[in-house]
Amino acid sequence: MAKDLAQKYDKVSCYYQLKPFVAAAVLEAADHVNSQFLVYMSADGETPAEAIPRMLETQRVFNADVVSTSRWIKGGSFSNYGGVKYLISFLAQQLCRLVYQSRLTEFTYGFRLYRSEIIRNYNYHEQKHPFFLETLLVPLRAGYKIKEIPVKWVPRVEGQTVVTLPTLISYLRPLIFTRIQSRKSLSSKQIR
Repeated sequence: MAKDLAQKYDKVSCYYQLKPFVAAAVLEAADHVNSQFLVYMSADGETPAEAIPRMLETQRVFNADVVSTSRWIKGGSFSNYGGVKYLISFLAQQLCRLVYQSRLTEFTYGFRLYRSEIIRNYNYHEQKHPFFLETLLVPLRAGYKIKEIPVKWVPRVEGQTVVTLPTLISYLRPLIFTRIQSRKSLSSKQIR
């Protein structure tokens, strides 16, 4: 499908990532495109594309550096999420708020708009799902302006989640590491 779109539209191109995992997909794509803003989202249908115009409008109105979607603010919601998963997510958001002394309501949902330089110019360490947390904590810690908009989460219709208990536990790594890291060291692009 991507190849067909690239043949049909001049502004669409296909890029095949060189390194594995989600972080490489995002970081390599950020280096490949020439755009002031980047949106990353899942291709599994759990991130509603219809929120993107609201993200762009929020960025424009507030001159935000990051626009993050939230399932936890008024207008946001979950559908068929499951009680245990909901409780774990709620507790994770509260832990992040506490550790980072932030009023943000959503830290782990990987559906955001960024000024491109935030993705390109910072040193990210995570390769898999905790990358979604890290890419919010780094700009938060660096003092960027972050705004949230509500979003309605719906479960995927195909496939199965790759988020397991070990994955959830691995989110503690960027939570702690980014907090204790000096602000100066956040922007030194040593590891990619």
